[in-house]
Amino acid sequence: MMSWLLILLIIGLILFALTNIHTFVGLIVLGLLYQFVSTKLDREEYQSPGKLVSVGDHRLHINCSGTGNAGPTIVLDSGLGMSSLDWSKVQPEIAKFARVCSYDRAGYGWSEEGKNPRTSERMVEELHTLLHNASVPTPYVLVGHSLGGTNMLLFAEKYPGEVAGLVLVDAVHGDQIKEIATTIEPDYTWVEKCINNRFIKTYCGGERFLYQFMPHYFGEHVFEPSIQKIMILQAVTLRFANAFDGEYASFGKSLSQVNYAPGLLKELPLVVISATQNRPVDWQEQQKKLVSLSSKSSQVMADKSDHFIERNQPELIVEAVRTLIQK
Repeated sequence: MMSWLLILLIIGLILFALTNIHTFVGLIVLGLLYQFVSTKLDREEYQSPGKLVSVGDHRLHINCSGTGNAGPTIVLDSGLGMSSLDWSKVQPEIAKFARVCSYDRAGYGWSEEGKNPRTSERMVEELHTLLHNASVPTPYVLVGHSLGGTNMLLFAEKYPGEVAGLVLVDAVHGDQIKEIATTIEPDYTWVEKCINNRFIKTYCGGERFLYQFMPHYFGEHVFEPSIQKIMILQAVTLRFANAFDGEYASFGKSLSQVNYAPGLLKELPLVVISATQNRPVDWQEQQKKLVSLSSKSSQVMADKSDHFIERNQPELIVEAVRTLIQK
């Protein structure tokens, strides 16, 4: 009931504003200021847990923890629209037995925006530069979720001498290019279109406003409240929106940049962790194709998880990493 009352209130304010051009302009300016000032205050209040490192024309945030025992460094890359905070249930556990680094791709989390197009090739180059400039020692065990898995696979192809193993967490496969090309946008109602409008959502702080009154609008809370709050506040910024739009627009191109030929990784240790709940048609077939990339591979089924395994069954990722570095 509360959500509908809020929607009706917003619609009422908009209709009222439209009858008075001065009021309308005033609300727009107020929204722009609200978003600008709130974003600035959030950045000052919620400092990064890691450090910002230059990769050329912008800086990326990297957060390393754990000491390890002279073994490989574990590198974590998130899925589309996710930040380093999405590894909050995974990184602390891996840090107990290895050196582990999560990072934010350009525009996400605490990282600055980068150049377009946001393809896997560009993101991998930036990650490689980041690890070098941050003095993160090789070899790496690369762990990538979803689109992050595509990035990590391309990294392993481009820099095989620096990679000791690979964990693909419900990663996408190149065959999904066809699915993406035929994706049909949902048939939104006019009210939903107004609420989902980028100008209202992001530039004028519409999503930020909704979060203050309707936190459940952003889904279930799966992390500690303090972490969940930071994730949401970062996701309602213009920087996040630009990053998401850039990666989504280049999603098909990113998949086409990776060679998915069976046996491509030769004998590189590979673990493919696959979700079983709420996955698209032929998803498991595509997961098996990922398993075929290496002669030293295994598959783990996340039978209690949807696409976000790092949230629902993080222990599977931790165990996969432990198994790889012990070989």
